[in-house]
Amino acid sequence: MLTRKRAGAKRVFGGVLPTYSRSILTPIRLDVEELKQRFLVVQAVEAARTMNERIVTDPRDADVGSILGFGFPPFAGGVLSYIDFMGTTKFVKLCHKFEAKYGPRFTPPKRLEEMSEKDETF
Repeated sequence: MLTRKRAGAKRVFGGVLPTYSRSILTPIRLDVEELKQRFLVVQAVEAARTMNERIVTDPRDADVGSILGFGFPPFAGGVLSYIDFMGTTKFVKLCHKFEAKYGPRFTPPKRLEEMSEKDETF
């Protein structure tokens, strides 16, 4: 439960502090541009997996669904258009960079790897 010292001031519940070190609760500096890219890339990777698994068969469905369904940025054109505009080769390299840094959720599907070798688009 949050306790208030004065209007608008908040404190962390006292039971949390013994569980977590203060270093975890200390604000850290984030690379905001990288954070934005990570949000977009992880969604695009999942959409590419749906194409790979034939859950979605038309890239336009994935693009429209991502914009209207879960708010993917319209300026990017949708999840698969985002990959196409960036280029599959560049996108796969970015996936591998994030995979090395943040783990397997950024691993591009095999079909996307093959597309990058041939420089194909959806």
